[in-house]
Amino acid sequence: MSKQRSRTLEPTLENPFQKENSQAFSVPGAIASEPGLYEESLKAAWQLQQKPFRAAGTKSIMRQHQKNRMTIWERINCLSDGPATIFYQNWGPNLDGASLVTGLIQVNGRDVAVYGHDFTVRAGSMDATNGKKLARLFEFAAQRKIPLVGLNDSAGAFIPAGVGGLDGYADAFTALRKISGVVPSIMCMFGFNAGGGSYLPRQGSFLIQPNETFFGLTGPGVVKSVLGEDVTPDELGGPSVHSQSGVTDFVVRDEVAALRKVRELLNYLPSHSGEFAPVQSSSDPLSRKTWDIDILLKQAFNSPTGFNTPIDITIMIQQLCDHGDFLEIQPERARNTITALGRMGGNVVGFVANNSSVA
Repeated sequence: MSKQRSRTLEPTLENPFQKENSQAFSVPGAIASEPGLYEESLKAAWQLQQKPFRAAGTKSIMRQHQKNRMTIWERINCLSDGPATIFYQNWGPNLDGASLVTGLIQVNGRDVAVYGHDFTVRAGSMDATNGKKLARLFEFAAQRKIPLVGLNDSAGAFIPAGVGGLDGYADAFTALRKISGVVPSIMCMFGFNAGGGSYLPRQGSFLIQPNETFFGLTGPGVVKSVLGEDVTPDELGGPSVHSQSGVTDFVVRDEVAALRKVRELLNYLPSHSGEFAPVQSSSDPLSRKTWDIDILLKQAFNSPTGFNTPIDITIMIQQLCDHGDFLEIQPERARNTITALGRMGGNVVGFVANNSSVA
């Protein structure tokens, strides 16, 4: 009997001791009266607005959490300064969920266009209507001249849609290429991405990949069936592979670190190609002496190998930047060359340097 009961019990994320907060639909200061048809309509509309956030259900949310993944709503809330403005194109009459969420948020006080796949709905897959929806967001970002952030967690094209899924990616690809160089785009890869869910994000300006994630044109199962080779997801499309090939620009610990990296990177980027990168006031004076550089060069070039002595160029970059703070791009790839963003006098500066300390 106990086994049968355990099978019928459904998990819940609600606190049974928490009092339910009922939404009030009354005008402050008005004379109290019994709710009528008008208040009932307001309540029904409010419940409809809340439906997208609850449509996934407890089981789907728990499956995401068991995989150390957040839901799309948790990712947006973690990234945004405050409540997001969600665009409800292609949601259906009941707002019961969409595999692709688009919206407008603020990050560090700046407007940012954002999209993300809801893996709890059709595994975040894409069809023709979602492709047009994504293309419309890209065009919106270019028209508003604001950065674009993608929170990718998609299994690729929606197979039952047939060719329509590929048509959707064609629209999204075209729109993303048109805004390339106009507004910056930062793509985060979450979960297990395949097919179009993998090669569309790489068309963006920067790509961030947390550990224990995968993206590739196909998965290990297909490789096994076609080539007869056993490969793990990490060996096929994990951070260790993509960071060495240059596909991934930043490898981070987890999803929260990825979203923090987005905020950090946006501080170095302009909103569009027609303006300069944001300037930040700095207490590090331009007249500061860089004695550490002098000591480094003196010890290196006065050694027996003279000017052939290798030096660590990152020490020089650190000394030149305000407070020694800089952001290295693709730090795990081609260590003999350094590319980084930093600030001097509060102004953003790009660094490209040869690192002779690495053969």
